[in-house]
Amino acid sequence: KKNMIDFKDSFKEVYSTNSIVLEDNKIDKLFSGSDAGKAVRSIKGEEIDYEFSTDQEAKNAALSQNNTEEIINILRKANEAARSFGTKIKQVTVSYADKIQSVEIENSSGISVRDARIRTRFLINVVAQEEEILQTGYETAGRSGLPAGRQGKPFALEFLTSVNIDKLSKQAAQRALLMLGAR
Repeated sequence: KKNMIDFKDSFKEVYSTNSIVLEDNKIDKLFSGSDAGKAVRSIKGEEIDYEFSTDQEAKNAALSQNNTEEIINILRKANEAARSFGTKIKQVTVSYADKIQSVEIENSSGISVRDARIRTRFLINVVAQEEEILQTGYETAGRSGLPAGRQGKPFALEFLTSVNIDKLSKQAAQRALLMLGAR
């Protein structure tokens, strides 16, 4: 019994993050990343041992879940919808970002917990100009957590297709134009 551990717990995390910004009719920023790791803590008397490592296989799997081309196509459609309001629309910035984090925690007391932390955001910002006056309109949509009744689509696409991106884009453009008339 001298070599027995009093308590042991483990923590495993996998996360991926994506960010895409379309500005001036082109992709301005594109970022995708992932990380994964494991940690184990052991307690024996007053001694605490801590070990951690990167999980390269899980990291690569998280990165492969990316749907960049489909997301870019949706952002382009949002850009076109906002610009369809005429020549007073001078600038459109459309962005998408997400972070998906999976966590598993287990301990020697038999407790095991798993959690998925998902945050997703869409934003469109429209600048309208008349003479020297500039006005801005924007709309956002976001979600935290998994939607009810997942349909099996990749999460980013499920979120973007559940939001009326066309309507948000047009509302942002209309708001910018409305503000021009609010002198």
